[in-house]
Amino acid sequence: MKKEKRFTVESYALFKNVDKSILGLNPLLEKYGYKFISFNLQELEKYFIEIFKIPKNYKSNIFTSINGSDILISDDFFQVILHSNLINNPFIYGYEVYFLKRINDFDKIVINDTVDLSLSVKIAGELIKFVDNLILQLRLFKSGDIESPFEFQIQKENRKITQSFGSNANKQFRLIFSLTENEINAFSKNFKENIQVTNLTELAVNNFKLSYEITNIQTKYITLMTCLESLFNQSGDQITHTVSRHLALILSDSEEEFHINYNRIKKLYANRSAIVHGSSLKEDINITYNELHDKVRAAINFCINLTCDKKQLFDRLNSYGFQNKL
Repeated sequence: MKKEKRFTVESYALFKNVDKSILGLNPLLEKYGYKFISFNLQELEKYFIEIFKIPKNYKSNIFTSINGSDILISDDFFQVILHSNLINNPFIYGYEVYFLKRINDFDKIVINDTVDLSLSVKIAGELIKFVDNLILQLRLFKSGDIESPFEFQIQKENRKITQSFGSNANKQFRLIFSLTENEINAFSKNFKENIQVTNLTELAVNNFKLSYEITNIQTKYITLMTCLESLFNQSGDQITHTVSRHLALILSDSEEEFHINYNRIKKLYANRSAIVHGSSLKEDINITYNELHDKVRAAINFCINLTCDKKQLFDRLNSYGFQNKL
């Protein structure tokens, strides 16, 4: 006789380096079957303790009050999350944790002690793809080290994790990603369910993503400059001039602004050369990195909707105005 059991399964992606403004994206995301949900640390311990490799039946007799409130968590759990890479330090960033949830749960069916994982794998793949797409577009929209270090499926009734897809998360200080109401509206108008990465932008986008995974600021800087080279440099000659000129054309609305941007980008490129050759920088690397990041984001956003290849873009930029001003 066939024995059949069903378990309701929820699907989540844990988000890090975000604040409560991320909830403002829900009217947009609900159209695609997802929404952000926040949990305090007490709820995190109650419903998601297995994320932190702690058995769900774990018991503790010592509790910690969170920020003098009536929110209590076990002292052992508090020590775990203080040293975990998966969430922000609660003392620094606050006491809420944010998840992207698939709105519709699904049933996992067990027949004669055999589980069919095809539906589970399909839904997990869709979640991961949506999260990657969402994070890329948010990173291209504004600064902030938003990341999703852990995607998982969990049984609704007993809170047992059935599938997990983790990645390495950075522990060091990060810039929190935050959105204003106007930014939420602007992002929602331009969001694409599947952003298209072409041959022109593929290398730049891959290096842009890589820059978020690197901890060393000098290496991050070089990686971002590689984004610009992959977009704007057609040959090995006059790389500094070519990259600076083409990016300045994109960023500028007047001849005066063009000259300012051109000279500034040349200095940013000189910083890259100094880093590579072990020379000291005259500028604060953290400030110049943020400036470079903004310019790289603008460059990728300009190129990502183009249908031309790299040579066609090179020829197009060469034909732009101001070309006789240098």
